Amino acid sequence: MSPVRLGAVSFLNAAPLVHGLAGDPAFELTATNAAALAELCRRVDGMPLALELAAARLRLMSPERLIDAQWGAASGAAYPVDMLVTASDRQGLLRDIGEALAREKINVTAVRTQTRAEIAYMRFSFEVADAAHLKRALAAVKQLRGVIRVGRG
Repeated sequence: MSPVRLGAVSFLNAAPLVHGLAGDPAFELTATNAAALAELCRRVDGMPLALELAAARLRLMSPERLIDAQWGAASGAAYPVDMLVTASDRQGLLRDIGEALAREKINVTAVRTQTRAEIAYMRFSFEVADAAHLKRALAAVKQLRGVIRVGRG
């Protein structure tokens, strides 16, 4: 079976996973989740049933959350994560979130934002050193004025 390419990542025997994800309009391939999807395929050894089950679970959680995280395995390592923020839209919201992440020494790699009915829905992709670093970043954003919900994406 030939490999399927998603972005820069090649998946061998990933047709069930790709088919499952294609049916989810909310799924978006990012640099952050492509590596996690590749790891997921590697861990289930390309077994079709396992990939179908994984695709179903991906409708409930991000690929990064589906696989076991191995924090702190390498000194100086940076682990990619996605953060979802729901907040009351206001002038300066994006700036305030960016400054909060900068204070925590977060390297933001991507931002996607959309506003509907005066509510901002934002996805930040960034790198953290470990689970404690991620926890501090989430807490820093959660305390900002108008933030309704913060969580892993």
